[in-house]
Amino acid sequence: VLQNGNLLASVNTRLFSLDSSAPLLWSLEIFDDEKQTYSKADIFFKTTVSTAILATKAESLGDAIGLSYNSRGEFDITIVAKSLDISIEEAEDRLLASGLAFVDPESLDVVDAIEYLSGNVRSKYEIAKVKAESDSSFSDNVNALSKVVPPTVSIDEISIQLGATWIDAEVIEQFCNEI
Repeated sequence: VLQNGNLLASVNTRLFSLDSSAPLLWSLEIFDDEKQTYSKADIFFKTTVSTAILATKAESLGDAIGLSYNSRGEFDITIVAKSLDISIEEAEDRLLASGLAFVDPESLDVVDAIEYLSGNVRSKYEIAKVKAESDSSFSDNVNALSKVVPPTVSIDEISIQLGATWIDAEVIEQFCNEI
């Protein structure tokens, strides 16, 4: 400062104006318009970033699922139940009744709808259909999955660019040898 002046002095702001990081640099100094004085920013004197305060209570099932993802990064029925002040069994019943969760027919775990209705839904649909034949409680799974299973596309409806990154070089070589 003694040698080159304040960061926010007009001469210095012009020097740094083309630098994309200039606003970050300028944030280190505060200019008081009334007193016409410069001072160091709060970052030099105190903590300016605080830790996040996570909610622990939810008002709805959707909020409770969000809290689970926010705190664990995945669906956790115990967090859902705790955030709603209900038992795990009641949380499962409410989630299943609302369609926000499903019982996975393979693992028999309660899985949130976001996870269950994504991924290889065609395979999940087939498994749920078989399971629903012997256990009608899986009919909700079948109905939900039937809405997200993509239509089957015939081979003539697919166009492939030679050299596409998702096609292995061996496959391209095999194709060239066959034509």
